[in-house]
Amino acid sequence: MTELNFPAGFIFGEHDEYMILKSTPLSRDIRNTFAEVYLAVKAKTRKKFAVKVLKPSIIRKFDRVINDFQAEIKILMELNHRYIIKIEDFGTIVDVDGMPSFYLITEFIPHGNILSKEYTFNQHINFSLQVCEGLAFLHKNKIIHRDIKPDNILVYEGKIVKIVDFGIAKFYSDEDMISSVVGAPAYAAPEQISKSKPITSQVDIYSLGKTIYTTITKIVPPPGGQITELPEKYLDCPWSENFTHIIKRSTEIVPSSRYKDINQLKNDLKKLYQKSKISKFKIKRVKKSRTSLKVTFAFLLFVFIITIGYLKKDEFLSIYQRFRSIEFFKRSENQEELLQKGVELFNLGYGEYNQARIFLEKAVKLKPDNPRAYPYLGRIYSELGMLDKSIISWEIAVRLNPDNLEYKINLGKMYFQADIYSEAVREWKSVLEKDPSNKIVKNLILAAEKNIK
Repeated sequence: MTELNFPAGFIFGEHDEYMILKSTPLSRDIRNTFAEVYLAVKAKTRKKFAVKVLKPSIIRKFDRVINDFQAEIKILMELNHRYIIKIEDFGTIVDVDGMPSFYLITEFIPHGNILSKEYTFNQHINFSLQVCEGLAFLHKNKIIHRDIKPDNILVYEGKIVKIVDFGIAKFYSDEDMISSVVGAPAYAAPEQISKSKPITSQVDIYSLGKTIYTTITKIVPPPGGQITELPEKYLDCPWSENFTHIIKRSTEIVPSSRYKDINQLKNDLKKLYQKSKISKFKIKRVKKSRTSLKVTFAFLLFVFIITIGYLKKDEFLSIYQRFRSIEFFKRSENQEELLQKGVELFNLGYGEYNQARIFLEKAVKLKPDNPRAYPYLGRIYSELGMLDKSIISWEIAVRLNPDNLEYKINLGKMYFQADIYSEAVREWKSVLEKDPSNKIVKNLILAAEKNIK
C-alpha cells in the first residue's frame, strides 16, 4: 500500500497550477522507500511535467536537512544549464489523506535514462562529456550532486542528457542505499558510505567514473572499491587503455588521488572520444577489405624501398627510426634504445603513455641509476593516477639530479597530492634556498602550510 494518495486531477504548485494526470506513479525510487514520480500538466499551457513527491516517512526521518535542501533547490531554480533538468517549482503538500510531504516539479523527459536504449561507445562518451559540463556548472555554483548514477542521467531525443535529482542523497540512510535497486550503493564514493571524510565534489567524480563504466560494459560495479581493469572482452579495443585510465583514476579510493576537478576528467574524455572516432574508422576499413589492405601495404613497401634509393643517408635513417616496430623495441636489451623509444612515445601525448611506461620501466631495470628516465616515469605515473609510483620516481630523480630545482618542485607537488604536506613544504623550501625570488614556490608553500595542523 502506498504512503501517498494523489488522484488524477490533484493540483500541485506554489506559483502555477500543475494537475496530476494519473493516480498511478510513473516510478518509485529505491524500492518505494523514498519518493514517487507522477505525470502532470501545467494548467495554463497543457505542457507535461514530472512531479516528484517525497514520502512522509522520509520527511519525518530527515527533517533536519529539509531547510538546507529547500535552500539548494531555490539556487537551482535560478540556474539554467542545458544539461541540467529544469526545476519549475517546489513546496510542501498534504495529500487527500492528510499526509504532509515535499515535492519538486521538473521538466518531463519521456525517453528514459542512458541505459534505457542501446547507444554506441562514442554516444556514451559524448553523453559523459555533457554530464561533465553540467557537473562543472554545479560545482562552480558550490552545489554537489551527491547521487550521480545511470538512473539520474536522462536522455532527451537521443542526443542531450539531463541530470536529475540534485542533493537527493541527503535523504538516504545507509539502510536505504543498501536496499536500493542495485542491491548496494554501487555508485556512492567510499567516503559517502563510511562517512569518514567531508563530502566534496570528488564524490561526483567517483560516481561518474562508475557510471561511465556501467554504461559501456553494462556491468554494475561492486560498492565502494576502485575499478582497475575492464572485462576481458574489451581489452583488445583500441581505446581500452585510455578508458581504463579514466575509470581507474575517477574511482580512486582516496579522494585526493582522483581527478583534481571535473574539467580534468572532461579533458581525458575528449581525448578518448577523438581516439575512438579514429579507431572506429580504421577498424571499419580493415574489416571491409583485409585483402585490399594487404595489397596496399605491399605497394607502399615497394614504393618505400624504391624511394630510399633517392634519399640521403641521414634521411633514410630518420625514416627507418620512425618505422621500426614496437615489438622490436620490446625485445631489445639496449638501455639507451629503450629510453629513447620511451621518450619518443611520451612526446606523442597521453594516448601513448602506457607504451612509454613499458619501455622506460625496462630501461631503468637494465640501468637503475640512469638519471634521464625517472622524470618521465614520474610524469607518466602521475597522469595515469599511480601516485605512489610517481612519488618514488621523483624521489629517485631528485637523488640522481640534486641540483635540478624543477624536479624538487614536481616532487613537492606529488607529496601535496598525496596529502603529505610537511614533505612538500620541505622540498619547496629547499628550492627557495637556491631561488629565493620564486613566487610560485612561495605560493605553493603557503597552500601546503594551511593544510598542516
